Amino acid sequence: MLSKSIVRVPRASVGTAGVILAVVLALGLAPLQAYSAPLQIAADSYTQATCKASTTTNHQAIVEPDSFSNDSTIVAAYQVGRIYDGGACATGFATSTDNGATWTSGLLPGLTKYAGGGTYDRATDPAVA
Repeated sequence: MLSKSIVRVPRASVGTAGVILAVVLALGLAPLQAYSAPLQIAADSYTQATCKASTTTNHQAIVEPDSFSNDSTIVAAYQVGRIYDGGACATGFATSTDNGATWTSGLLPGLTKYAGGGTYDRATDPAVA
């Protein structure tokens, strides 16, 4: 047999309700504020002078990313110094071994003329497997 009980909650005054609402909003918005800034794990440091693969390159842009993760390790690859008609000045990478809390990034060396003495003018289609 089920029994019903009645619980009476005292009515809060307008002042108390306002304080409760302010606390709820403050607690609810704090996580949003903590994650509002974007995380930057790499940057394009090339300029038209340092990557002459084409007369038109797009700098300060990292494009065509690929990534893979396993347990706490994350690996990403992407084009750096995008060339308007295809490819890039280099292939960049970023790795994290602590679920993205800290990152190491750089350029794959020896791939292009602009990244560590390679022979190619352009790199394209970065992939992580």
